Amino acid sequence: MGKPVWSMVVIATALGQPIGCGARRTASDGSTKTPVAVHGWQIYDGETLILEVWDTPGPLMSTAAPPPDFQVSDHPFFSATAHSADHESRLRELLKNSTSVTEYLDRLRTAGFTVRPIKGP
Repeated sequence: MGKPVWSMVVIATALGQPIGCGARRTASDGSTKTPVAVHGWQIYDGETLILEVWDTPGPLMSTAAPPPDFQVSDHPFFSATAHSADHESRLRELLKNSTSVTEYLDRLRTAGFTVRPIKGP
């Protein structure tokens, strides 16, 4: 099953450009900050891709279609796209007790999932 188009659009819009590239930030005064690297990881249960995570604030995208009144809100320390409805509850539970991307990735590994970095271009 392919990724819903709305999740790719929201992720690209939230980051301002494709994943894995430097993201340019605009300050409230209109000035632009130096590009920063965005790091990403793919999370697997066995050979099944269940989640992609990026270390920049952004939306948490579900496998479920959003309701008609869906409002995108950013997570404070990362963005993610789920690929497996069967895993979303467990992934959310591990996230609830995490305070950083590093801590979340550690919790995923401890839970038995495989964490692989996404290689940049």
